[in-house]
Amino acid sequence: MNPSSIWKSIKKYLLNSTQSQLIVTLASIPILVGWGLQISMLTFIGNLIFAPILTIFLVLSSLVFFTELIGIPNSFVIKLLELVTKYWNLILSFGKKEWLWGFCRPTTFFLFLIPALAFLILIVIKHKQSRAKTLILFGFFCLSTLCLNIIPKFFTKPLETSTFYNGKLIIKFDPNKNITLIDNGFFNSKSSPEKVINYELKQYLIKNTGKAEIQNIFLLKPGLRTFKAAQALCCALEVKSITLPFFEKKLSKAASCEFFKLKELLQEKRIGFIRCREESMLTSHNQLAAQQLY
Repeated sequence: MNPSSIWKSIKKYLLNSTQSQLIVTLASIPILVGWGLQISMLTFIGNLIFAPILTIFLVLSSLVFFTELIGIPNSFVIKLLELVTKYWNLILSFGKKEWLWGFCRPTTFFLFLIPALAFLILIVIKHKQSRAKTLILFGFFCLSTLCLNIIPKFFTKPLETSTFYNGKLIIKFDPNKNITLIDNGFFNSKSSPEKVINYELKQYLIKNTGKAEIQNIFLLKPGLRTFKAAQALCCALEVKSITLPFFEKKLSKAASCEFFKLKELLQEKRIGFIRCREESMLTSHNQLAAQQLY
């Protein structure tokens, strides 16, 4: 093959991959935004890298399986598979939470209008005009994300303080959609607070504010599960500070271990750690509860 034909093949692959990714992304927007899931800004680049590596990984894995089954020496294939896995994990380690986009949930009609218009573009533009189709789909994708950012600001009501589980969990929103989370024993009552954070709380915040960020977390009932939950919150969300009261009760060995793990994580992520008297935290909590009643 001459260089010109190779270059044409590469351009065709890039064009088809980009077009396919645009169609999949536009079709999946109602599901992602409706469920409070985020969209990666590098999804197109990631899939261009991922597809060839996945193909190589599957081929090498199949060769290892069949050579083991037949009894053929395969140490070289295994080393290649380990090398591919090593470098793939290295690439994944560069991933950052800052690459993720979150959107407030608009009306259901607008969500389903996006894939409907994308499908209309595919029908109207002929197959031969693949370059024009890709450019139009990309422009429509940019317009859709712009509308998802703008529309909720004008058509959604101001967010109010939300209370869950008989006041055990309070989420307070200020006019700028900054979030204050007050835990009054909610996480202590959950056997797996990490699942609640990753599959319920995070999605709730993204659907209502468009971001996975908490300004301050008040932990009114310190304990083993509370410290585990605080660590999970710092890993899953962008947390600015954590406030914990001084307490006299003696922690168990496991709880003390989780407490020091939390302090190390806060130092590593440069998250503020505030200690105060329990009475002042309870006063703030009672004032917030009174505001909610009226």
